Amino acid sequence: MNMNDETPRDDERALDPAAMLRLVQDQQKSVASQFSSIAWIVTATWGVAWTIGFLAVWLIDGLKPAFAIPRAAGFITLGVVVGIAVIVSVTAGIRTGRGVRTTKEDAFAGAAYGCTWSISMIGVWLFGMALMSQGMSETITQFYFSSGFVLMTGVMMAVTAAVWRMKSALGIGIWLVIIAAVAPYFGTPGNYLFLAISGGLVFIGFAVAVATYNAGLKRRVRGAEGRG
Repeated sequence: MNMNDETPRDDERALDPAAMLRLVQDQQKSVASQFSSIAWIVTATWGVAWTIGFLAVWLIDGLKPAFAIPRAAGFITLGVVVGIAVIVSVTAGIRTGRGVRTTKEDAFAGAAYGCTWSISMIGVWLFGMALMSQGMSETITQFYFSSGFVLMTGVMMAVTAAVWRMKSALGIGIWLVIIAAVAPYFGTPGNYLFLAISGGLVFIGFAVAVATYNAGLKRRVRGAEGRG
C-alpha cells in the first residue's frame, strides 16, 4: 500500500490556527448579530407584559370607587401576558443559536436554559401556595407574588446574559431585581402601579432605543458596503 494514499482529504484536514481563529470570530459575529436583532423584541415584549399585566391588577383597587375591574380578570390578565413574554424570551434565545456550530455542552446549556424558565415559574408559584397554606396574609401574598415573579424573571434574564452572551439582558435582569425589592415600599395596590411604570414603560422605551440604534447601524453598514 502506498503511504502517499493515506494523505487526508481536504475536508478531513485540521484547520490551521489562523483559520480556526477566523472561524471562531465569524461564529461570534453571527451570534452577536442575532442577539442584537432580538434584544429589542424581548425587551419590548416584557415591557408590554409588565405594563398591561400590572396595570390590570392595579385597576382592581387603584381607582376605586370611580372604576374597578374584577379581581379574577386582573390576575388572569397578568398571568397570560407574563406567560406570553416567557414563551417569546425562550423562543428568541433558542433561535439565536440556529445556524451556529455548537458543542454538546452548549446544546445542553440551551436546553437547560429553556426548561429553567418554566421550572422557576412553577417553583415560585408552589412556594407562594405553601406560604398561603401556613397563614400568609392577603397583603403579604400580593407582595410575594408580584415581586417574586419579577425577581425570578430578573435572575433568569441575568442567566440569559451568561448563557447567550447578551449584555442587554444583564442590564434588564439587574433592573428587575432592584424594582422587585423596592416595590413593596409603595404598599398595595401602589406596588403594581410602580412595577407597571418601572418594569413596563421603562423597558418599552429601552426597546425603542435599541431598535432605533440597530436600524441606524444597518443603514451605516449598507452605506459602507455600497461605497465599497
